[in-house]
Amino acid sequence: MAMAENIGIEIDVRARAATPRVELRRATEADCQLLWEWCNDPMVRAHSFESEPITFAEHRRWLGRKVVDPRCALLIAASGDGMPIGQIRYDLTDDEAVVSVSVDESARGRGHGTELIRLSAEKIFADTSVKIIHAFIKPGNKVSLRAFERCGYRTIGRLAVHEQPALHLVLERDR
Repeated sequence: MAMAENIGIEIDVRARAATPRVELRRATEADCQLLWEWCNDPMVRAHSFESEPITFAEHRRWLGRKVVDPRCALLIAASGDGMPIGQIRYDLTDDEAVVSVSVDESARGRGHGTELIRLSAEKIFADTSVKIIHAFIKPGNKVSLRAFERCGYRTIGRLAVHEQPALHLVLERDR
């Protein structure tokens, strides 16, 4: 399964009055500094399954691999005024994907994360053969849990990720 080339199109949701406008584009190596800052945000690290800070060199190598990987959709979200507000990544295998998301500290609490999750899932389902998306969330991360649930994800169980407890949520493609 290959990712569609047009995954970075702008998605305009101005028609929904209560929903923030969010635009998605593919991440590039030019986003390295921004993504590194986001991934090392103390709250992001606290809710990650690997909580140690990430060095810039390590991050640059990782990003270099991800932006060219056809089985990865790494997207940057921007608010209606063009300000970057977060990232979402889908790691794809056959007809399934695993999602990971983070929102810039300045954009939290405004509904951007929920909209980012919703829009990107729609895009993944539209542009790939993915039938199910998996999300793994630490039980204490109530904000992420609510955001994913608002987008239609349902909890199917508990398991361990990197030897830490996790809730396993899924979103299935509409039939």
